[in-house]
Amino acid sequence: YYIENILNKNDCIIIDTNIVFSEKESDNIDSVKLRELFKDKPKDYTITNFDDFYLSTLNYFKDTNKTIIIDSAQYRNIKDYSILKGKIIVLRTCIDNCYERVLNRWKNINNNYNEEDFRKYRERKKGMYSWYKSINNFLDNIDKL
Repeated sequence: YYIENILNKNDCIIIDTNIVFSEKESDNIDSVKLRELFKDKPKDYTITNFDDFYLSTLNYFKDTNKTIIIDSAQYRNIKDYSILKGKIIVLRTCIDNCYERVLNRWKNINNNYNEEDFRKYRERKKGMYSWYKSINNFLDNIDKL
């Protein structure tokens, strides 16, 4: 979201993992193209196999001279830090703001939701608070490179 508002799309390939692993229409053509490559992978693929996603994405776009930007919160799941190339920019949102944004997004997408469905979603998304600290571990490991 932030990256698309900052950079000139003509100079960059911006990959949004949320778009890659969804079926929703999007103007992000490059993320939509990657759907074919990952069509048989589960929605949580970047959580369990971020290294493969990262390397496969770089390989897919290997013949371009554009900057490849992978916009994803799943970098925290990387197993082999040595595969990272280029610059890493980390934009951190306050976890409370992030949680509220996720809930509001869900409400906007699910216009006809009932309170029980929303309660279940809200409870499930509280898991964000447990993995949020893993971003600190990611940053610590990057500092050690």
